[in-house]
Amino acid sequence: MPEIAISLAPNSPRSTIPKDQYPELLAKLNEAAEENLGIAMIFTLASILKEMLEEILISAETKDKEAAQLAEEQERQRVQEELETEIRSIRRTPVTYELFLEWKAKFDAWKAEQKRQGNDVENVRGRNKEKEKRDESRLTGRQVFERMKAEANEGFEEGEEDGLNIDPQEDGEEQQTEEVTAKMANVEIS
Repeated sequence: MPEIAISLAPNSPRSTIPKDQYPELLAKLNEAAEENLGIAMIFTLASILKEMLEEILISAETKDKEAAQLAEEQERQRVQEELETEIRSIRRTPVTYELFLEWKAKFDAWKAEQKRQGNDVENVRGRNKEKEKRDESRLTGRQVFERMKAEANEGFEEGEEDGLNIDPQEDGEEQQTEEVTAKMANVEIS
């Protein structure tokens, strides 16, 4: 039986085959060569090598996909943990009637202690009496609107609208006014 010397160069820069796969490839090729002694085996060996390389590449792609999925899942978990940590830092104790009464008792005790010490408790809570007085003198939105409307109408004389002069004699209003005034002068109040 002749010696079969098949070698692969694992140091090739273009090789995409993992180095741990070389011994397995050589073993399968040697086995196929020994089985096919005496017949044309080049095609058989090339076919076996092709199938093995396809399996290796498919398994490498699968490993890459699994690694990418694992990395993506780890990133998703990290983001989820960060989000949960942030939510936990934001969440406060839910207010129930019992907790409110407990807080109110503590607050009332603190307020009484502050009054005994002579501190201004109302100002401690962020209230500024001077600011409140200034706010009282500020106009409301309605007052501002009415003031603007009054200022817009200033400068027009009676009977004038939007700068147009309306002649009351055209409508006969002046005559009616004089007649009513004359009748009222004749009325005696007893």
